[in-house]
Amino acid sequence: MAAAGAAGGAGLDVDEVFSTYLYEGTGSGQSIINNIALADGVGGGTSTQFTGESGNNLRRTSDFSGNSDSTTFTFSAWVLLGRGNTQQFIYSADDGTYAFSVTLDSGNLIQISGWQGTTRRLYATQSGTPFTVGVWSHLLISIDLSSTSNRYIYINDVDKTSSFSFSTYSYDPIEFTRANHNIAQQAIYAGTFKGNLAHVYLDYTYRNLSTTSNRRLFIDADGGSTTPSTLSALNPIMYLPMTEDYSVGENLGTGGDLTANGPPTIVNNGTEYLSDYGQGGLVWLKSRDNAGGTSNHVLLDTERGANTSTAQLQSDTNGAAVTGYLTSFNSNGFTLASNGGRKYNYSGSDYASWTFRKAPKFFDVVTYTGDGTGSRQLAHDLDSEIGTLIVKRTDGAGDWWVYHRSARSTNTDGYLRLNLANAEAGSNQIFPASTYNSTQFTVGNSINVSSETYVAYLFAHNDGDGEFGPNGDQDSIKCGGITNASSGVNTIDLGFEAQWVIIKRTDSAGDWYMADVMRGAPTLTLSTQRLFANTSSAESADPLVGPHPTGFQFNNQWGTSSDWVYIAIRRGPLAVPESATDVFDLGTYTGTSANKTLATPFPYDTAMIAVRNASSVKYIVPSRFTNAKFLGTGLSNAELTDTTAAIRDKAFYYGNKLLIGNGSGADWANGSSSNNYVYYGFKRAPGYFDVVAYTGDNVAGRTISHNLGVAPEMMWVKSRTDSTFWPVYHKDVGYSSVLRLDSSTSPITVGMVTNTSDTDFTLSTSSAVNSSGHNFIAYLFASLPGISKVGSYTGNGSSQTINCGFSSGARFVMVKRTDSTGNWYVWDTARGIVAGNDPRLAFNGNAAEASDDSVDPENSGFIVNQTSGSNINVSSASYIFYAIA
Repeated sequence: MAAAGAAGGAGLDVDEVFSTYLYEGTGSGQSIINNIALADGVGGGTSTQFTGESGNNLRRTSDFSGNSDSTTFTFSAWVLLGRGNTQQFIYSADDGTYAFSVTLDSGNLIQISGWQGTTRRLYATQSGTPFTVGVWSHLLISIDLSSTSNRYIYINDVDKTSSFSFSTYSYDPIEFTRANHNIAQQAIYAGTFKGNLAHVYLDYTYRNLSTTSNRRLFIDADGGSTTPSTLSALNPIMYLPMTEDYSVGENLGTGGDLTANGPPTIVNNGTEYLSDYGQGGLVWLKSRDNAGGTSNHVLLDTERGANTSTAQLQSDTNGAAVTGYLTSFNSNGFTLASNGGRKYNYSGSDYASWTFRKAPKFFDVVTYTGDGTGSRQLAHDLDSEIGTLIVKRTDGAGDWWVYHRSARSTNTDGYLRLNLANAEAGSNQIFPASTYNSTQFTVGNSINVSSETYVAYLFAHNDGDGEFGPNGDQDSIKCGGITNASSGVNTIDLGFEAQWVIIKRTDSAGDWYMADVMRGAPTLTLSTQRLFANTSSAESADPLVGPHPTGFQFNNQWGTSSDWVYIAIRRGPLAVPESATDVFDLGTYTGTSANKTLATPFPYDTAMIAVRNASSVKYIVPSRFTNAKFLGTGLSNAELTDTTAAIRDKAFYYGNKLLIGNGSGADWANGSSSNNYVYYGFKRAPGYFDVVAYTGDNVAGRTISHNLGVAPEMMWVKSRTDSTFWPVYHKDVGYSSVLRLDSSTSPITVGMVTNTSDTDFTLSTSSAVNSSGHNFIAYLFASLPGISKVGSYTGNGSSQTINCGFSSGARFVMVKRTDSTGNWYVWDTARGIVAGNDPRLAFNGNAAEASDDSVDPENSGFIVNQTSGSNINVSSASYIFYAIA
């Protein structure tokens, strides 16, 4: 985890201190993995990440040097699952017949299998609680086949032996001596592993793991990994650290190295325990649908504890704190209790969670006991101007008193109440006109009654003094005011795009409106999903707040004299991605003729879905900005809505899930159980990909702000209002001509943009991109070293390597001929980029998938071959391409 630093040095990212995470209640305990470190824990260092695609593995195609069969062994591995829907091999030894393997089944449960020839000697299967996707788990096994008493299986330093069934057991040795040794994939079956692995260890010594010192060789007392020197000193046959200090596949044991195929990559997500990892903070929960009854807001913080008798507060009531619903605050989120309460984890109900981590210049939590004095000054660690201060009594009834820096303009001792819709009022008994600075705040005697207990939540206000981002110089939060707001749409300029806004009218009664882009704040032309902090009402829709590249848009429906205050948090990430798997995902599935849920490794901002084996619309494109509405890359249609046949009305309704609908024989996304589909998921990130929604004005020279951070090298623009073509700008085609994503045509001389920069792009007056009053969406792409490449090449008539600067090849390739007609062909590793025939689709067509040897894999990028099927390497012909590692 990054540490906040002084301006000019590396600072925290917004994604490290704030999260909106959407989830479905289960009625049983579940961990919410939002990657916010509220508590100390595992996460430091590095590990090796596997994509889950065939060929992405570590493999030795000869036996380990000096290897032998054995009746005893110890196996250890650190595992971070990225999915849990197929059998996944962690390690296997085999040569066409089984020998030894440690795998995870479709329910994330462990299976241990050992063979001698064709006879299974050991088979252990787990029941009970599985591994959790997105959470580091340590697996430690030690078994002596000579005695049923000599078998131990520990997970995260807890004895889980009794949760395993041993269906076969014999004194005969396991045949560890095999010609193939594999990590993350098995040689006989696919069994690919998706996620991270580290410190994979095997030796032929039995250890009694009930003896603590034996476990401490593999996991320390804090629950983190031990040092490589500790494990290599045991002289195992295999020990793969799989961290940045060693080459991928390097074996510190005696058996010899494995070869990296694919290859997997080293990432900054490791197994070391960090004692200063968690900083504490606040978790705020709210039912979205109120299934089964009224559901209050739930607020719990680390200062008062997760599951104490006075942990939970409710912002829509003035009641005292009661027993909380979290069992723990974690190093990557929090864990919900299992009693199925409607407020937080009722089975089948839908919830929003907002997590605020304590950090300088962002957020702080302070608890205190009243002493009965007036104008009492209390210390805090915000290290910045206080933007908003919320105080609540915890041991008895009391309103939620709110100090907001912009509400003080009318009353120097002004206040609001979070649990009420009341207008601003003033009283020196609440927040006196006194000290509110970077180290102190003041409370009046009404919220400082002797012996009463209180909690204070402090939100910073950055004004060019934030210390976030790669250079430690960016703002992350603003608490501002809107005075005499004009009727209609107002653009509130923050200097950054807001992802979360809470806004309140102050000159008259008005609810505390809560909006965020995860629940749905597409644009003001669509309905924003809203909750009210002061009521227990279910989520509903209202076009009040929408995103804007430099802030947010506010639709004043109450005339021109209304005054408002707000808290706005910036959208992250602020740093460029370190791995393509953090921002691009792909996969295939078979239709179900029913609604379908796809688990995703990160929340998608944009998805693309195509049917492979039928003639149908190719690549329907839903976006978080358009929610239920979508476009088709091969269609000129205006934005479409089909909640029964394509994308469900809340496609992005949960955090790491994409919801796909079905109906009436439609095959666009999931309409037939006989159809196969491919999908891609994109996350917005600096230097890589961005999405901008805007309204045209037909004015030449109109600039549109974006957050790509570099000048876009390729742009797709589509009118959401009109039936018109998809104009495409590409840096190697230039400004004077455009391509059509929905057509195979060569460039046409229609102006689209006249300039691009790292902050904006300039529109022409073409109706395809700037028709007055019409709504558009723009997808912006750029080259990011090691992640993505926008480029061009000239065909040579045979075969050539397209060097993208990658180290493990391209997972996604798009090619389009530009000097003549040519389809927008697409290849990907989910369907197969191999040294042979590869399946291809086209963005502009509706034909079923075809295959030939048009592309081949190459670590630096990809290889193009001239074939009559695709003609992507015709001699002297010109091509553009886009590739993702």
